[in-house]
Amino acid sequence: MIILASTPKARRYSGLVLARVSEAGELEPLFDVQERVRKVCCHIPLFGVTALDPMINIMLRSIDERQRAIAAQALSCWCVVQEYAIEIWEKGSELIIDLLLVDHEVNPEGMWYAVNILVGIVQYREMREGVATLEFLHDAHIRSTWTALRHVIRGGDDDTVIEAAVLMQTMSTFGGLEQLMDVLVHEDGGPVALKACASVVQPLCAKKKTRMRSLLSCPLLQYCLARH
Repeated sequence: MIILASTPKARRYSGLVLARVSEAGELEPLFDVQERVRKVCCHIPLFGVTALDPMINIMLRSIDERQRAIAAQALSCWCVVQEYAIEIWEKGSELIIDLLLVDHEVNPEGMWYAVNILVGIVQYREMREGVATLEFLHDAHIRSTWTALRHVIRGGDDDTVIEAAVLMQTMSTFGGLEQLMDVLVHEDGGPVALKACASVVQPLCAKKKTRMRSLLSCPLLQYCLARH
């Protein structure tokens, strides 16, 4: 559908159809969702690709913010299948980070769905380190997963910020705990962001293994946790 679409409007509609078809229904069994996603993303012999390729290389790479948001919406649904989540990260990691770094006012839906792509990817434990440690050079500036998530924490809407904080918690072993602590210590976000970060840090600090890393002896951090 996307390959045959000749205009931005046609690509947006075709991408939105694929995204909507892939969304899980309320109380729908996971197996049924995965089977439907596999049908949506099946190999297309005529073009020699799956739906993943044009969704990443045409729509997610587009300069049209609406196309990028729709692509992220579809890709976030397709992460329910592990092999697709791996492929999405391998082919589109830099594009996902780029979408996270957009100004919230410009593309709020894109930012939300980009966070949800990462949530879908890091549900697979073996993917967490790769996601957390991603760094690449873009226009002479280093971009990374953490710089992108900190941008979300500072500028996203409430729901997106909360999701980003939980995402950091999921990657706590690979730098997420330190990032959450840094947000709290420097108050690098609004009230919702600080409360969300404090909420996910507290259970982490209850674990003996992470308590030493959490530097709870720091008076400033204790103050932030008590305050938020």
